[in-house]
Amino acid sequence: MIDFAKYSKPIEKQGAEYIDLRIMELTSEAYSAKDGNISSVQSMEHVAFGARVFFKGAWGFAFCTEMSDVDKIFSSAWRMAKLNSIKIKERFELKNVSTIKDEVNHQIKQNPVDIPSEEKIKEVLEIDRLLKRDNVKSRQSEIGFSSRKSWFFNSSGADIFEPRYAMAIRLSLVGRGKTGLVNSFNRTGKTGGYEIYTGINKTEFCNHLYKKFKNALKAEKAPAGRFPIVIDNGLCGVFFHEAVGHACEADAVLEKSSVFQKMLGKKIAPEHLTLVDSPNVLNEGGHFRYDDEGMPAGETFLITNGKLTSYINSLESSSLMNAKPTGNGRAMDPTHMPIPRMTNTVLRPGRFSRDELFEGIKNGIYACGSSGGVVEPINGNFVFNAEEAFMIENGKITKPLRDVSLAGNIMEILPKIEKIANDDAPNFWGGRCGKQEQLVPVGEKTPHIKISEAIIGGKSN
Repeated sequence: MIDFAKYSKPIEKQGAEYIDLRIMELTSEAYSAKDGNISSVQSMEHVAFGARVFFKGAWGFAFCTEMSDVDKIFSSAWRMAKLNSIKIKERFELKNVSTIKDEVNHQIKQNPVDIPSEEKIKEVLEIDRLLKRDNVKSRQSEIGFSSRKSWFFNSSGADIFEPRYAMAIRLSLVGRGKTGLVNSFNRTGKTGGYEIYTGINKTEFCNHLYKKFKNALKAEKAPAGRFPIVIDNGLCGVFFHEAVGHACEADAVLEKSSVFQKMLGKKIAPEHLTLVDSPNVLNEGGHFRYDDEGMPAGETFLITNGKLTSYINSLESSSLMNAKPTGNGRAMDPTHMPIPRMTNTVLRPGRFSRDELFEGIKNGIYACGSSGGVVEPINGNFVFNAEEAFMIENGKITKPLRDVSLAGNIMEILPKIEKIANDDAPNFWGGRCGKQEQLVPVGEKTPHIKISEAIIGGKSN
């Protein structure tokens, strides 16, 4: 696609220690319907080039969106590297760079963006029709598809091509419950060809949302206080991603803004808990073969049998920490620098069935899904809002609740994870994680868990 040596060799001769180039071609589409009519059809094509140069412990970086400007970004990155090398205070040597040559073939049957728009419009209108139910005042549906092709080259000989295909469905229903307006939503997102989308049972997907909607219409205000809590697969994945994963990202540790600073090798959770960051979960959001620095994707054991065993590293952070890169140098696109980022957060399954987690709970909360939250990695404090919730009474799931939030500190909550179920499964939410103004696709594969006691926000007793 491009003669990398043509641009890199002259800079190498001038003293550049390392050079890389990322190229991305992205095509994305979104089709939306509201209350029986098409409300939006959007499509975008985007090409970007990003060049990095490393010199005397410092980076230079530049990007462009036109092929004709590629030579300029190399010279600009080289100039910035030389300037930054004068100002930098903490120098380091770049280690363990990629030398891989590979052309990845994620086998798919149909590229989703090659399917005619007319077919996708029919699809979103059919989903909208399936959502037309009793008590629904307004309904919205959206389906989206993308095709991303990425190339990576560096001065150590790496030459990697990897495509990535993805789809998403996002639905919402609005109605009026006994306490006011209710907005229920459902979404899914997977990596893969158009056959991944067509393989989803749309009727079941819509039925699941309507069931949540009916529960929300009659839900009561949640009680506030300390309760035993059971968390479903969805909220469990978001909980570990946000509360644990971000604190394990090495740049936070280096900046002394992680509660896990200087905690490697120390016990922070029960022995039955093992947490892994893994891009190897097929069709999940964070699935890929190589990161944006050409490093192979691999499982990174963050917590092993209760002990903190690794951080999530990029080339820079691993060099600064004298550690091995973990294949987590990720960027939203070539117009951004790669930084340590999570992929798929995987909690290894336990030995209990889902039903066994509810046994013995006289008065507790069952929290499902996530509708947002706040985490402070520097001290471990968090608040998560459940998408839906229920009372647990005498071991049984009973009345639906609304406005349930889970609050606490990660260092206090982790030891209270009493039971882990054996029902781990990919969440397939198609989520994207934001950090330093960059959004990257991520995922989770987690089971139900039981926490012996947690702070639940809701109605005061």
